[in-house]
Amino acid sequence: MKNSELQKLRDKPADELRGMVTQLRDSMLKARIARSMEGKQAGMGYRAARRQIARINTILTQQVAGAPAPAAKAAAPVASAEKKAAAPAAAKAEKAAKKPKTEKKA
Repeated sequence: MKNSELQKLRDKPADELRGMVTQLRDSMLKARIARSMEGKQAGMGYRAARRQIARINTILTQQVAGAPAPAAKAAAPVASAEKKAAAPAAAKAEKAAKKPKTEKKA
């Protein structure tokens, strides 16, 4: 979800957000009924509704707690990417060092 869409949700009052949750739950109920009665698949809309409800509940919890809205994520530093790339090589080297060398019999 884009940050602008999240910001629009954060700007809405709590009553409106609760109303959105109720509407989404009703649509999920209708999708479940349609699936059981008619054999229709709920599809990705069901998953999207669940995630949207979770987002709204998170925003409601933040508003109640008085927590500030989270800042946008910063780009990952290059150093951490280098460490991640070096980690498998280091583990492989340690494993080779621990492994006892066997002599070949002639």
